[in-house]
Amino acid sequence: MRPLTLAAVALTLILVTGCVRTYRIDVQQGNVVSKAQLYQVQTGMTRAEVKFLLGSPLVADPFHSERWDYYFSFKSGETKETEQRHLTLIFEDDRLVEMKRDLDGAPAAETPQAETDSEEPGFLTRTWQKLWRPREDPSD
Repeated sequence: MRPLTLAAVALTLILVTGCVRTYRIDVQQGNVVSKAQLYQVQTGMTRAEVKFLLGSPLVADPFHSERWDYYFSFKSGETKETEQRHLTLIFEDDRLVEMKRDLDGAPAAETPQAETDSEEPGFLTRTWQKLWRPREDPSD
């Protein structure tokens, strides 16, 4: 009888682990540039002023010292969708002369945030709720 019980428990554990969704983290890389920061940057600003507002550029090309690139990438662990933004700043004589934003030239959106609440609870959560739900008193 003992081997049969052990086999039943092992089979149950194997089946239950197949129903659990794995957690995948969100991956955020690069410089986060918010709308508020972007609207403060004006042509004619010095490198120091731009660096104070936006931080150090992700890419400072040694072959093009007059160009700073700010990249941002966000990959959602749950949906696996990727959002990418790119901001290029061109300087001449230590002054900002041109800003190139994304492909369509629209300002970068606010920092994306992963949704923390799932719409539907997982299998184990639903089972736990069914098993341990407080029973309603029939006399009420």
